[in-house]
Amino acid sequence: MTSSNPANPTTQQPSTLENCPTIRACFRAGAIMGGVGVALAAMGAHLPDSALAQPSLLKGMENDRPPVDGRTMLGRSARLCLVHAAALCALGAASPALKPRMAKAAAVSLATGTALFSGTVALRALKKPVPARLAPLGGQLLIAGWGMLALALPKRRPS
Repeated sequence: MTSSNPANPTTQQPSTLENCPTIRACFRAGAIMGGVGVALAAMGAHLPDSALAQPSLLKGMENDRPPVDGRTMLGRSARLCLVHAAALCALGAASPALKPRMAKAAAVSLATGTALFSGTVALRALKKPVPARLAPLGGQLLIAGWGMLALALPKRRPS
């Protein structure tokens, strides 16, 4: 960081949107993800049934549970995007107080995991061929991202 006062080089400028790439990246990813989430919700609400997967096409996808339709899957995908969009924006806002490397790793893991998990579910809902194994990989990245976020907090200093 650069000094905000040239006469006093120990005074450091606080992290702001202009000088912290982690903040910018988190907000940018969160904004894109939020937009995708809204678009998925709109698609789930307005696309005709013929454009969406029917339960018979999705058998076996949810193990022992009855299969769901494409509209429900788009809603779930949208919700996951919107929740993680907010989480990425919050991570960006909190990043100056977090361990930098762990915060970056958490952000990358959360963004990639959401894209893989939510993207796989949405594409299957839209009857597009996509390897179903990408969803569990995305889920594992999401779990890892939340764990890294927990570890990103600096140790408490004794008072």
